[in-house]
Amino acid sequence: MHRPYKLVDTTKLPEADPYPDGTYRGAYREDGGEQVALEFTLEGNAITAISFRTL
Repeated sequence: MHRPYKLVDTTKLPEADPYPDGTYRGAYREDGGEQVALEFTLEGNAITAISFRTL
């Protein structure tokens, strides 16, 4: 399997507080245009649905 990335550090981040259940959205924008958009649903601190769009 080809992987387009290389693992350079295995440092673990501190554990985050749980997020409330709900639907979350985010986007990465560059030069004024949306490049990647993401939406996911969180239930019981687990992702139950995810969708993304790339341009």
